[in-house]
Amino acid sequence: MKQLIKFFMLAAMAAFILTSCGDDDEDSGISLEGTVWVEKSFSSTGCDDPDDNESGSSTCTASDCSTILLSGGTFTTTDIEGGVTQTFTGSYTISGNVIMVTLSDGGFSVTYEVTFSISGNTLTISFEDPSDGCMNSGTFEAQG
Repeated sequence: MKQLIKFFMLAAMAAFILTSCGDDDEDSGISLEGTVWVEKSFSSTGCDDPDDNESGSSTCTASDCSTILLSGGTFTTTDIEGGVTQTFTGSYTISGNVIMVTLSDGGFSVTYEVTFSISGNTLTISFEDPSDGCMNSGTFEAQG
């Protein structure tokens, strides 16, 4: 389940993003679509199981890194942990500051409602996972 949460956070960026009205952030000029977003921090709070509550900061190295890329309605997340790489894909639509992210795996499909904002080169997302009650949030920085 943690992998799904991490996947979604990466993807969601959010995600989770973009239509013509949301392609560029007015302050930064950074395009959400086509930009690789690198995870900088994460938090899971209010989880049904208190052991699932966690938070921390992230740095990207060759052996540990989490990124998301949104392009043409498809998001791709890449998670490298201990040198092992996992890549996931899903679809997204956006309306205002809400991204609807749909994940599918083996005939199972789930859609998350993710809120997002951009300030400078930082993307912030948040969403609730109904499977475990966790309120998840994360910050991502535009790579480049």
